[in-house]
Amino acid sequence: MGTLPGQFAVSPTGAATYRIPIAVAPGVNGMTPHLAIAYDSDAGMTNLGLGWTLSGLAAISLCPATIATDGYNAPVDLTVHDRFCLNGAHLLPEATGGSYWTSGATYHTPLAAFRKIVSNGTQGVGPQSFTVWSKDGLIRQYGAT
Repeated sequence: MGTLPGQFAVSPTGAATYRIPIAVAPGVNGMTPHLAIAYDSDAGMTNLGLGWTLSGLAAISLCPATIATDGYNAPVDLTVHDRFCLNGAHLLPEATGGSYWTSGATYHTPLAAFRKIVSNGTQGVGPQSFTVWSKDGLIRQYGAT
């Protein structure tokens, strides 16, 4: 019988976590994704079952406003009160980077990740896409086709 090369851990909140890496073919110029099936006992139901998710895929998504990051609490309601998150981290507007939800607005994440995040274009009431510049020199596009 074989074994899975999984990694068990306990999160800072006490949740049991387990990560099983998925082997993928090498990408061009070292751009190989690090995919895994991940379990978190605190997570809810997903397409992979209770607590299981596919990790390693970055995304910018809508998330609720919180007192800690926005000064108020508000659920996602598909209005300009919603906030953007990059992999779950709230995007905070730069002081001189335009206002939230506008094309050309510049954001950063709460932890110093040395990223520049800019919203592009307009679709409905929000940005059409985002461009993220990383400290490693990579430029990533989110939402652009």
